[in-house]
Amino acid sequence: MNDQKMYCSFCDKSNAEVSMMLAGPSAHICDQCVRVCVETLQGEGHWPVATNDSLRRGLMALAAYIGPNCTTAVNLAMGDAPAEKEPSQ
Repeated sequence: MNDQKMYCSFCDKSNAEVSMMLAGPSAHICDQCVRVCVETLQGEGHWPVATNDSLRRGLMALAAYIGPNCTTAVNLAMGDAPAEKEPSQ
């Protein structure tokens, strides 16, 4: 696990204050800002409402190509709760 502190380039919250932080080459964005971006784009008609299975598959394929953290961000942006971790036995 990477314990390096990162800050969202949009809201300046640290990775300790949010559920997920996506790291790019020169910027970071938290799951909360991803959600605001999607809601803004949806409200202005520039982003389709993500209820269509084919849209979900396309977004997940893109997320898998971009990186492992992006898949969770797509789920969060689409309103899906993160999967609960199973307790260790």
